[in-house]
Amino acid sequence: MNVKWVSMAPGTPEYVNLRDAHWMVKQMELLLALQRTGEARLGEEGYLSHPETTGGFGFSRAITMSAWVGHPDEPEGVFGAKWVSSHPPNTSRGLPRGQAITILNCAHTGLPLLVFDGTDLSNARTAGFAIMTILEFCRGVPPPAIALIGAGRVHEWQAHYINQLWPNTQLFVYDPDKERAQRFVEQCQQANCFDTWQEVVDVANIVSLATAGAGQWVPTDVKFDAFLWINTSLRDVTPGFFNRFKWIVVDDLEFAASQHTPYHDAWQAQTTLTPNVTQFSDVNPKLQYKYPIIVNPMGLALWDVGLGYALFQQEFREQREALLHGHGL
Repeated sequence: MNVKWVSMAPGTPEYVNLRDAHWMVKQMELLLALQRTGEARLGEEGYLSHPETTGGFGFSRAITMSAWVGHPDEPEGVFGAKWVSSHPPNTSRGLPRGQAITILNCAHTGLPLLVFDGTDLSNARTAGFAIMTILEFCRGVPPPAIALIGAGRVHEWQAHYINQLWPNTQLFVYDPDKERAQRFVEQCQQANCFDTWQEVVDVANIVSLATAGAGQWVPTDVKFDAFLWINTSLRDVTPGFFNRFKWIVVDDLEFAASQHTPYHDAWQAQTTLTPNVTQFSDVNPKLQYKYPIIVNPMGLALWDVGLGYALFQQEFREQREALLHGHGL
């Protein structure tokens, strides 16, 4: 097979690019623009859970997601997929909670060309979407403070980008695991730790949630006063959580309605979804600061594929040319 394993280990040029907030913003701007103009297709997500939910053995969940993007540097675009599995008990064993494998395919033949560990990319692109959301809603004004609910890898990447873009922005962190929250603060000099949900959301107008693996731990009595909420753990909250907001903003409305997300479940009459749902590109600026808004990413696979291509563009082209020329195509 004409498949090559490529590395994005710390110290490689690809990893250096991924850690660069300005590089990330540039690439995300391109991919969001392609998404808005229809130059992207998202495949239906596959979601798998272990039949045994107790006992601490087996995996907890696994997700497959795929996408095609009509990248301007590729005449037929690029497509690929990500497979990610997760098991929170791994952390007590000295193992990663989750790990991702990303595949980039040749759009002309459909055959895979590159495979790489997409774990860092998965965390970085999720953090990147939060950064793009803040840029969009703050209209270029550096946010004075941001509350981070969850002290895991996504927020580590987000804090790293925030430090580059807005070094004077204060970060306030809450995590039910006090030791993890303290480690986060030690790694990020901009951050301060709080002991409760309510304390941390009271000190910032922007709240970011990245709580995968933490379970259903959104308190029902939290006051939702902040104007902008960014939720990147779509399956870790219930549809009722979204009913706390007047407006829900997604980057792909059609995809949101077709997947097994809280929106999809609500639209299938399993529960009542009362907020207005709109697309990222259609947000009325007059809504800002008037109502609490929650923003959710849908195009995660698009960014896995699009950013993966941007990182490994040279290797991708070399593999594609070798495949096509080797078979007279």
